[in-house]
Amino acid sequence: MKLDILKTHMQATVIHAATKDIRYYLCGVLLHTGAHGARIVATDGHTMACAIVGVKPMPELQVIMPAALFTKIKANKKTAPELTVEISDNGSGGHNVEVSVDGTRSIMPAIDGRFPDYMRVLPRKLSGELAQFSPLLIKRGAESAQILGARPEFSGEILHNGGSAAIMCGAFEDFVAVVMPIRSSVKATEWTPPAALLYTGEPQAETA
Repeated sequence: MKLDILKTHMQATVIHAATKDIRYYLCGVLLHTGAHGARIVATDGHTMACAIVGVKPMPELQVIMPAALFTKIKANKKTAPELTVEISDNGSGGHNVEVSVDGTRSIMPAIDGRFPDYMRVLPRKLSGELAQFSPLLIKRGAESAQILGARPEFSGEILHNGGSAAIMCGAFEDFVAVVMPIRSSVKATEWTPPAALLYTGEPQAETA
């Protein structure tokens, strides 16, 4: 199976893959083809990105491609906008992944593992209930949005969903990212300024 994928789609997706995770199957990008067409998906368990890279029906296949094949790919106006992925049998019941980009070919064995059911993570409806999020995770979504052409001032938007996965990059027809909320260690209604911060150095009035 051979498939052309926009570099921007791959670049915006692969930054959501895990690195050096004991869950080795997260250190890759899932290629999922079937009646729906083709999608690429990456997650580290905190954020997830999914890009639609084809809409024509294809044979059913799920292959975890090593993220290392794609992390150095950068889209620019001086090179072709696409890269080519070719999936082949390795003769031992698994697959090889060959990537051709800008005249360079790289090949690695596919990651032998079970990728999470990404469709269960993707919300069908949003509650709009506000939640707390790690700025580092929001930054990842903003980076994806900017790679895909969003203006910086609109790239960090969050479509809230209470305690469930929220949507990032919600303005695109062929790409979506989700982010999991976090629990704050301090309730806003219970917070008070540190006593040392309030101290001005002035003598305190004596009380009877």
